[in-house]
Amino acid sequence: MSGAESKALLALLKASLPKVGSVLKEWKEDFDHYCEHRFMPYIISNYNLLDVSTSQLFRNEKKISTF
Repeated sequence: MSGAESKALLALLKASLPKVGSVLKEWKEDFDHYCEHRFMPYIISNYNLLDVSTSQLFRNEKKISTF
């Protein structure tokens, strides 16, 4: 790459970094909101439903997992 090309590329990168940073920040905020309001309640509700054993030996008893 010549000096002019590298200067032009550097200028382009400097101009685009704030825009890329704001888009990534927005995506992170959306992801955090999704995790907090959708994903974690789903995990908690399913854990509470699936935490009860349905085997013949331990019918409807909560068992502590060993792993």
